[in-house]
Amino acid sequence: MEERTYNTPEDLRVGYIGRLLFDRVLGQTTPRQIDLLDLFFPRLLIEEVTPPGKQTESQRQDASFDDLCDIIRAMKIKGKFHVGKSNRVTQIVGRLIGTAKSNLEKERKTASLIQENLAGRLVNQPNLTIHLVNNTELLLSQLTDEQWVLYIDSFADYINTLMKARAQMTDLDKNWQLFPINDEVFDELMGNVVAQWNLFTLRGFSKALTWLLLGALLRNQIVRLLYYYDTDFSLLREVIDPDMLEAGDYEDYYGGDDLDRRFPGIEWYCDRCGDYLNSQEGFDDHVRIWTCSKCGYKNPITIDHIYETKEDYLSGQSPVNPDKFFQALKERGLELEARPSSPREKLKNKPQTEE
Repeated sequence: MEERTYNTPEDLRVGYIGRLLFDRVLGQTTPRQIDLLDLFFPRLLIEEVTPPGKQTESQRQDASFDDLCDIIRAMKIKGKFHVGKSNRVTQIVGRLIGTAKSNLEKERKTASLIQENLAGRLVNQPNLTIHLVNNTELLLSQLTDEQWVLYIDSFADYINTLMKARAQMTDLDKNWQLFPINDEVFDELMGNVVAQWNLFTLRGFSKALTWLLLGALLRNQIVRLLYYYDTDFSLLREVIDPDMLEAGDYEDYYGGDDLDRRFPGIEWYCDRCGDYLNSQEGFDDHVRIWTCSKCGYKNPITIDHIYETKEDYLSGQSPVNPDKFFQALKERGLELEARPSSPREKLKNKPQTEE
């Protein structure tokens, strides 16, 4: 492959990590900001809007940000997200990627809220971190042998540059960043990256890149993941945070085993056509909005739209009690941990970090 001119950046940003992979290793143009964000964090920050009927120029819709669901919505045109004239979405994405220059305080706060909410979801839903690791592993598995050699050298150079630049920064420089990151947080993050990178396996590389991407996106919010997750993304301690965990109630005792779902035991139906959403291809209750594949209606997948019975839903009765279901999930989780054959058994004897 032809060698390209490349300057190693000295800051931890999602955009720089994207350039490292695409510009230097793949020899390709780095995807646009919104596409790069969805590539590294699929289905977590951006929801694709499906236009009615055949796509035409007149049906192109500008991207928007939903303040209630904390998610960006955008239409794909020829495989790429269309932002249009939405300056707000551009500014929010720019802050998350790390390229925004202007000082729009409102959008900085919006990006900060996205960081906080995503960190909470990743802490309370461990399967999402595995989803991200699998995603980065898929990206890296597509590299050729020649690209692998270049990527390994480039990644190592980037890590060394980051550490050296960090050591030379003054406190003013560190605090001047758009989203500062504390020294202790940075050191622990980089420790996890290096530990996985040194395993010299595809899975280890994938976990190292995932840690780096999460640190670049979440900044100081990454400390919440560092507290709960070991370097290999296994849980260090039980997560019990009812203020962050969204769960629905369905009965006073939950006896199922699908605790990897966001709302275990809940069956979802389209509010417009009544189609059974759980059986639709690709359905995932971790998304905040699910577009019915039958009628196109956008169904909120939130606790406020869960009812104990169909009669309660039709009569407008209050939604289920989240506290009851959270307690039921907790009890079921403890019950599963007690099973000798359960994968969770290994977490019971894992040493706890002294506080």
